[in-house]
Amino acid sequence: MLLGRAHELAAVSAVCHDAVAGHGSVLVISGEPGIGKTSLLAAAVEAATDCEVVRTTCVEAERAVAFTTLQALLWPLRDRIDELGANQGGLLRGVFELGPTVEASTFTIGAATLALLSVAGETRPLVALVDDVQWADIASQEVLCFVGRRLEREHVTLLAGLRTGETSLLAEERSFARLELDTLDADASRSLLVQSSPDELPCDVLESLLDACAGSPLGLVELPLVLTEAQRRGEEPLPTPLEAGPLVRRAFAARASGIDVDGRQALLLLAATGEASVSLLAHLGVAPPVVDELESSGLVTRRAETLLFRHPLIQSAVFSAATPEERREAHRALAAATAGARRAWHLAAAAVGPDESVAEALVSVAGDAQLTGGFAAQAQALERASELTADDDLKAGRLLAAARAWRRAGRIEHSQSLLDEGLGLAATVFSRARIQLERGSMLVRQGEIDAPCELLLTEAVQAEPTEPKLAARMYAEAALALDVKPDIDRAIELAERACELAGTDGDRPELEAVNALVTARTSTGLPPSQLDLSLVQRAAGLLDRRELRAGSEEAPWIAYCLMLHERDADARQLSDLSLQEARTAGDVWSLCFGLYARAAIEQVTGRIDAAHAWASDAVQLAEQIGEPWRLGEAYGVLAETEFGRGNAEATERAMAAKEERFSPVRRPNLNELYRNTAIGSALVASGQYDEAIVRLERAVAATRITVARAWYHLTPLELAEAYVRAGRRKDAEAVLRPLIAGIEACELVRPKIKLARVRALLVDDSDIDSAFSAALCLLEDVPQHLEHARIELCWGESLRRAGRSVDGAVHLNHALARFEALGAAGWASRARAELEAATGSRRLSQPRRTDVLTAQELRVAGHAAAGMRDREIAALFYLSPRTVESYLHSAYRKLGVSNRTQLAGVLAADGIRPVGVPARPVPQDP
Repeated sequence: MLLGRAHELAAVSAVCHDAVAGHGSVLVISGEPGIGKTSLLAAAVEAATDCEVVRTTCVEAERAVAFTTLQALLWPLRDRIDELGANQGGLLRGVFELGPTVEASTFTIGAATLALLSVAGETRPLVALVDDVQWADIASQEVLCFVGRRLEREHVTLLAGLRTGETSLLAEERSFARLELDTLDADASRSLLVQSSPDELPCDVLESLLDACAGSPLGLVELPLVLTEAQRRGEEPLPTPLEAGPLVRRAFAARASGIDVDGRQALLLLAATGEASVSLLAHLGVAPPVVDELESSGLVTRRAETLLFRHPLIQSAVFSAATPEERREAHRALAAATAGARRAWHLAAAAVGPDESVAEALVSVAGDAQLTGGFAAQAQALERASELTADDDLKAGRLLAAARAWRRAGRIEHSQSLLDEGLGLAATVFSRARIQLERGSMLVRQGEIDAPCELLLTEAVQAEPTEPKLAARMYAEAALALDVKPDIDRAIELAERACELAGTDGDRPELEAVNALVTARTSTGLPPSQLDLSLVQRAAGLLDRRELRAGSEEAPWIAYCLMLHERDADARQLSDLSLQEARTAGDVWSLCFGLYARAAIEQVTGRIDAAHAWASDAVQLAEQIGEPWRLGEAYGVLAETEFGRGNAEATERAMAAKEERFSPVRRPNLNELYRNTAIGSALVASGQYDEAIVRLERAVAATRITVARAWYHLTPLELAEAYVRAGRRKDAEAVLRPLIAGIEACELVRPKIKLARVRALLVDDSDIDSAFSAALCLLEDVPQHLEHARIELCWGESLRRAGRSVDGAVHLNHALARFEALGAAGWASRARAELEAATGSRRLSQPRRTDVLTAQELRVAGHAAAGMRDREIAALFYLSPRTVESYLHSAYRKLGVSNRTQLAGVLAADGIRPVGVPARPVPQDP
């Protein structure tokens, strides 16, 4: 029975009971050392008789070894790994050191961990308890946070004990419930003190001890045992000063010193590792009688075959009492008896100065951590390796590698400080240039433009004579930054210089340089030339090499550029390949960009529904990653798909989210251009022409770009349509006049299709049919599904306004069917209103059956309809199988179906194709 903790115990028990009901959650219990966190957790677990329990207590000595906490926590569940399938099972076997390490990320390992906990929870509700989580290794903390955010539909509860004032990812996660333990009240303190004392305490001694302990349960239990019998009876003075914490620590140290020499050595070994198996201690020469002595001392407890300290303060007391050389000797002994990361870290703890052999061992540890996406663990190992490195230039290189890893782990400020340190040590042009390239790239992705450009260009000039390829990479990075600014002419100039320096060796410098030039030229207002296409194809050729695709941003972007050049099949092939490789490798950073680019590809071809689905996936993953650059990309393409659907409100929300998450300091005007273009185009869709004109006029006035391949470059054509529909024909003609020659000279067909549609709005009534027919003919060579529907809509509208409502109704019906098939609700509303005006009868809205599904339900349903199993879908979206099952059952219920075959039929009727199924044509005209 815990004294004074009835409320807290009820709170912890409640979350355990929620797991029984299938409503998993996380509860972080925090408090000062000795406040009773461990006792509360133990009492709650004992009360959770309906649940299976897995537990671990983190130890400070192993906080740098990746996945040690996760391994210890999930070890009792290892026999169930086979239920997960080959991919996820292989990942966890690597984590458990039961098989080879598999290249992955903390996201994919998190998904596998979630699946394992979900499987265990299906048999019996599960409570996972992690005490002293402030000492958990960072990789495990990342996985636990990943899992904790996805427990809502699981029979799993995660309880974590945390010291107040210590840092932990679980403490920083705002979605996790928090329970702060306070000191015991006066009555509970008095009762606990009386129970803990072996003698009856006089009133004055009792009151003195109560004051000294100040409600700390550990002090109330241990302080009476620190006193002599005479002191407890009041026959001798109490220690001065009477402070519970220092006295308890001193008492623990004194109790340890009372053990014989062999026992003290065993205690120090245990203190150096936090906890140890009986077999490990035996290997180190600790005899069974010594183990028994440690247990009987009350300092150590035994859990199965593992010995650990009864309280972390005991470990601190033992370790602090030892001399520095004794501590190092303990670490040397442990290094000799262990392997892998543990051995390397014990060697590092035993080092007294630079030691290249130990530094190399830590570099190897970092390489293993990189395979599993443990960026923080990788960074810790590399940073410690740099501390043990004597050579300044080699140390600078290791600091650079550590900074890169910390950046991927989200520790930007610390990363920058390591780069600054490395820059001061760099002894060669090569080392200095590499560090400056990383500094500049980091600043660009934080939204800076001018400062990193100046830095990169200054360094590139110095590097050119001896390190031309590094200089090429810096010029390319600066060109990308200036493209964002935008300063397109200068970006092209720098990219061309990068290409000259990079050469044609088929390596990464060449790819980065060509990619920068493609990017800059794509942003120009010039009609695309054969040079543009040849550059894109050159980059695509370089990306035939898997090593250049791996982890790169170039592959998704070049796939998009292929689509801009109307090489649709090549674009989708490269996009599919890069997405598949990113998923297989667990590279969520590349995957996020790949999803963003695929949404943009589908947008170019007018498959708005597909574009929206890919964009929604990109947003979901970007939110999990949390990097501003990725968030800005994802919300930007979501805004494009929303205006493609004709939804002005959703477009504005997506643009606001984009600017909130990523807003480069030097390009507010460009942000305004994007916003006005997106919202103005959506307003055209909904027939709000006056409002659209205001927005689009601002967008056109904000940029000199007139003809281009990206969506926002054809803004004048949207404005011209709005002018026509608002009765301002002369304004429309004035907008079109400077565009016509450039678009007609352009080798691309899709801009010509848009131009033909808008020009057809301006012809005499007698030429309506021929003009719109000509526009449709252009679609035979290069499909653009949204544009096809818009041509039909404009054709029908023009015929109705010319007094030919019956003929117009035919085209309006075609347009409405196409818009509905594409999920373009805003355009469908406009078509429906025109059709009602043409026929004189109200055309009832026919929403798609799938409109009742949430975005996540629709994504899950699409993959289920393609035949994927729940576990495969869960791994794809980093969810648990139970969560996927819940989404799928909800979709079944809303759609009134009972199996995957019926589900596929409903999706097909709504024009939504299951993943992996060839595209079904948009309804053709009768």
